[in-house]
Order: sequence, then C-alpha cells, then structure tokens
Amino acid sequence: MAIGALGQTSFIESLDDAGNPTAEICNLHYDRARRNALQFFPFEFAVKRVALDESSEEPPAAWAYAYAWPTDCLRPLNIDTELQIDNIEQLVPFRVENAGSARVIYTDMDSAVLRYVFDCTDTLIWTEAFIDYLAIVMAARIAMPLTSNMDLSQKMEQLARLRGYAAVASSASNIQTGELPDAGVIRARE
Repeated sequence: MAIGALGQTSFIESLDDAGNPTAEICNLHYDRARRNALQFFPFEFAVKRVALDESSEEPPAAWAYAYAWPTDCLRPLNIDTELQIDNIEQLVPFRVENAGSARVIYTDMDSAVLRYVFDCTDTLIWTEAFIDYLAIVMAARIAMPLTSNMDLSQKMEQLARLRGYAAVASSASNIQTGELPDAGVIRARE
C-alpha cells in the first residue's frame, strides 16, 4: 500500500524479499514506522493493562516503589486505580527513568497496574483506519529512498498527519466514558 501511494508500480512479495532493493528499504523502515504509528494515539486494539513486576532497583527517596518496564510497552498511559478518574488530581503520579541499562517506573502505588500502548504486531486486530494511516506513514518514510522526490515525501508526511487524525477519530468513536465531569472552576463555584 505504501509503495502504491508513492505511484510506484513495482510491488514486492514480502519484506523478506532478499536482493530486492525496494523490499530492503521497506524492511528497514517497517518496524519503526509501526511503533511510531502505534504511539500516535492509544488505539483500542493496542492498549492493555498489566500488573507490574517489582524492579530490583531501589527507588529514589521521592518514590515508594520501582517497577520493571514491560518489554512490549511503547507508551505508558496511566497507573490504574479503583477510582473513576474524572479529573487530573486523581491520576496516580509516576515517572519513567533509566536505571543502568533498563527502564524503570517509579510510583507510590503498591501492586501497580500499568495501562499502556503495546507493540501490537497482530495485523488481524488492527482497524482499517489504522492500516491506512500506517501505509501512509510508511510511504512518507520510504519516499525519499525510493523516488528521491522531496515534494512527494513532504506530501506523504502531510497526508500521514491527516490519516492519523482520521484513525484517531475512528478509534475514539469506540470509547464510551460516561458523563463528562464538570470543570474545576464549575465545581469550585458550587
């Protein structure tokens, strides 16, 4: 799809098509393009909750607990609580840092459960809007190596943003959050 979006007519059989320069360029960019596209928004098919494993790292004085970074985590969203989150003050604070050669999540929550965007590689559960978005993200990445056309590359980047917003709108329609909370100013007035 990405190759076709660039107006190319020489398609590839597979990313592993050895000796095919187009396949090699696509293979070089695919994993990073997928991970980048997944991080754009917490698409429903790429979000999960996991009970965090405690880290062997000692947390700094500002934090009570240190947890190991999940290996498939692309972007942490929040630490789950039993409370319904209706304002920013109820979010559980956390910080991600590197401790030696590993990422660590520091928080004050005991038995923390992290909700995060994971590196979803199962194409069967991707939405059509996400697939369209990822194809154009790939097209933007491979435009210069395949065509040497800077204008085409820039147009693909612009189109990728538009497709990204369309994918977000499609995904957001699958979320039911209930009644919107009043703003803090309104609550203070009451």
